[in-house]
Amino acid sequence: MPGPSQPPCVAARPITPGTIVRAGRGVVIACSAAGNVRLVMADGSFLDVYAGVGTAEFFGYAVVGVDGPGTTATAKVTVVE
Repeated sequence: MPGPSQPPCVAARPITPGTIVRAGRGVVIACSAAGNVRLVMADGSFLDVYAGVGTAEFFGYAVVGVDGPGTTATAKVTVVE
């Protein structure tokens, strides 16, 4: 969640695995079956994140995509800004 000195998030863009989007201020991961989510960073590198069932917020990460083949969780990833 943004800190007290950060303005609120005003937009959300769901990511379809395999599709590149514009990076925002971070991502929200809503997970219904636990596993790994392979995030694609702005420089093209991967960041594997374990996602448990529930919702997690990752601010300060320049995520531009989700790698479907590298993801084992059932999850929706949304860029927020």
